[in-house]
Amino acid sequence: MPLDLGQLLLIHLSLSPLTIGGAMTVAPDLHRLLVDERGWLSEADFTRSLTLAQAAPGPNVLYVALAGWLIGWQHATGLGLTPAAGAAAAAGTALFGLLLPSSLLACLAAHLAQRWRAHRLLQAFRRGMEPIVVAAMLGTAVFIGRGAGLSADQPVTLALAAGTALAVLVTRWPTWGLLLAGALVGAVQAA
Repeated sequence: MPLDLGQLLLIHLSLSPLTIGGAMTVAPDLHRLLVDERGWLSEADFTRSLTLAQAAPGPNVLYVALAGWLIGWQHATGLGLTPAAGAAAAAGTALFGLLLPSSLLACLAAHLAQRWRAHRLLQAFRRGMEPIVVAAMLGTAVFIGRGAGLSADQPVTLALAAGTALAVLVTRWPTWGLLLAGALVGAVQAA
């Protein structure tokens, strides 16, 4: 399907209010829309965007910009743009669409939460949202794991993922140390 920046914007605008827990919580929906339904991005490119955003310093929303960049680069000629211009346009469109509504909602929610912080209904809403956010993040983790090759036929990869999750839960090891350990295991496996 040819790239339409208007559709790209609408996809991201529609998912933005659902980013409770962070931009990563909409990764499965973005994958479905960008890879499976529209075919604007390959499975490998989407997974690379997620992986690079997780490994790079900065906000997780970086994967949205990277995916948009790749989409724009690959479909620039259909838009009548150079690859660099198409990449910049698609990356900007995707980021704007995902960040604007959720940012406005966050500002409104912060204002209302400050104003009515002691209200019983607000307290109940917070308690109810906590498990929803955790579940959405766990679902995204499973989705990312599948894209990264976590499966029963990859015991070393599964063991590394389980060991890292356990280390995060029970130790105070720095994240860079866990990333380095994973990179070393991957290098040994590849050799």
